[in-house]
Amino acid sequence: MATNDKMENAKYQNVYQRSSDTRRKHRDGKIDVCYYIIYRHNGKKIW
Repeated sequence: MATNDKMENAKYQNVYQRSSDTRRKHRDGKIDVCYYIIYRHNGKKIW
């Protein structure tokens, strides 16, 4: 699990992102970015 659990707003509405602590070999050592899409169903947020 990532130690950087701070969620940040992404480019689009209801989309959040956070940086992962792990680095992937196939991405030339760049940090992975995890995206979360939030939507509402019956007035409740669904992650």
